[in-house]
This record gives sequence, structure tokens and C-alpha cells, in this order.
Amino acid sequence: MTSFKAYFNYIFKRSSLRLLVTLAIAVTVTMWEALLAKEDSNMQTVSIILRLLCTVVPPLELCTFKNRRNADILFSLPVSRKKQALAHYLNGLIQVIVTYACCFAAVTIYYSLALKKENLQYYFVYFLLSLILSTFIYSVLMFAFNQANTVIDGIIFELLVGFGGIWVMAFVSVLFDLKWKLIYCSLYAPLGADGLFQIVKDNSFIMATGGVWLCVAWSIIGVACLVGYFITFDRMRAEKIGGISDSVFGYKTLIPIWAYTLLATLGGLLCVFIYICMLVGYIIFRRGFKLTKNDYLTMLCSLPFLVLGFVWMY
Repeated sequence: MTSFKAYFNYIFKRSSLRLLVTLAIAVTVTMWEALLAKEDSNMQTVSIILRLLCTVVPPLELCTFKNRRNADILFSLPVSRKKQALAHYLNGLIQVIVTYACCFAAVTIYYSLALKKENLQYYFVYFLLSLILSTFIYSVLMFAFNQANTVIDGIIFELLVGFGGIWVMAFVSVLFDLKWKLIYCSLYAPLGADGLFQIVKDNSFIMATGGVWLCVAWSIIGVACLVGYFITFDRMRAEKIGGISDSVFGYKTLIPIWAYTLLATLGGLLCVFIYICMLVGYIIFRRGFKLTKNDYLTMLCSLPFLVLGFVWMY
């Protein structure tokens, strides 16, 4: 393998069986749900499958590089790391798109023929927009997994990013009055039934949930993560594989973001539980009880949020 084309063909052929199995399972589940529902289900099952694909494919594509022996072999090939990163990114994206497209087509044909639904134009608009948005989400999760030095840490990073969220100032409708409001959204939310699909179906680009603004925000983050993915992949060091995942964009950033967000929004006794979880997170990060000064300092800085949570609750 001396070229990008040869390397891409190699990994594509190796993952072809995975694609066929995933495709068969996804289409079967999608059609089973559609037959049971017997009505327009807002593409809920299809959107869930899309989110699962965006989450599961990155570890399958990059897990080879979390083994030091395999990484040494691949890095010794006469194919640059950036080309290897591009090959795995495209191969995974193709699997996501092909599987999602087949599921979407199966459900749309069923709604059109069996249920004789008309005016399905918004389905195709949703399909195109969801493909674009899912590409950004896939890019975010590829970047998140790539920050880890082990497969387990990579999956944890994906879950922390996927079920984490962002705060966005959005121009939304509040009691029939357009106002700027601070809104919160997780990575997966825009693809949900109350997200992009409902926006397209209702032809409403200014919603109470601020869906469009959140889609735009995550799209910008997706582009940044795509660039970061190629940069960090190019800088990977085989000798660090299997060790502590000390990337700046890993535990060091994700634990405080999760803790601060939850402590500031939930309040009450749950804040104590969240604070304990934060400590457990650092123990998992350091693989022991020997935490650093920065770890203790970060947890100490979260105390004001804990106090505010109790004051707000009581």
C-alpha cells in the first residue's frame, strides 16, 4: 500500500462485511417499527439509528490505532498520516450515509405506497439536511474518540461529548414574542423528532426550542472538530498508546464542563452526587487516587456552583 487509493480500498474491503451486517440490522429494525406504528412516526427510529451510527462507527474505524503494535505497523506504511486519517474518516462516513439512506428510503417508500401518504416533500428536505448535520456530529465524535489513548477512554469521551451540551444565545419565540434567550442543547438533540424533522415538517425556522440556532452552533463546532481531528491524528505518538489519555480535549476539559453545567442547572442534593461523580471521573482519568494539583483545583472551583445549587433549591 503505497498510495491513498490503495490504503482506502484496503480498509473499505475489510469493513464491507461490517457494512452489510449493519445495513441488514438497521433496515430490519426500521421496517419493523414502521409496520407496528402504521402511521407517520416522525422518523424517530431512523433518527435514532443515525445517531447510533455516528457514535458506533468512529470506534470501529479508529480502534486499530489504540493498539500500539498495530499503530506502529500502520504508521510505518508509505502513506502519510493525514491520508490515513482521511481514508478512515471517509470510510466511516460512507458506512453512516449508506446505512441511513437505505433505512430512510425503506420507510419513505412504505409511507408512500402502503399508507398512501402524500406531500412527502419535507421528507427529502429533512434527509438532505440531516445528512449534512450528521456529518458534523460524526466529525465531532471522530475527534472525541481520537483524543483517547485507549478504546475505553475513547468511548467515554464520545459519551461525554454526545450527551453533553452547549449553551447558545438564540433569537427564539417566547410566548409569541421574539426574544434573545440562552438555550441548551446536547449533540444528539437536533436530529431528534422535536429537532430538525419538526422544523422542516412545520416549515418553521424560528421555534421555541431555537432548533435552527442549535443546528448552526453544532455545525460550526463540527467543522472545528474536523480540522482538529486531522491535526491531532497527525500528531499521534505510538509510545503514548495504552497510557493515560491526557489530551487537553479529553478528561481535562470534559469533566469540568459536565460538572459545571450540571451543578449550575440542577441544584439541590443532586449536586452532591454530581460532585462525587466528578471526583470519580478524575480517579478514572488518573487510574488511581493520586490526583494532581490541577485536579484538586478544578474541583475546588466547582464548590461555588454547589453552594449556589443549594441556595437556589432551598
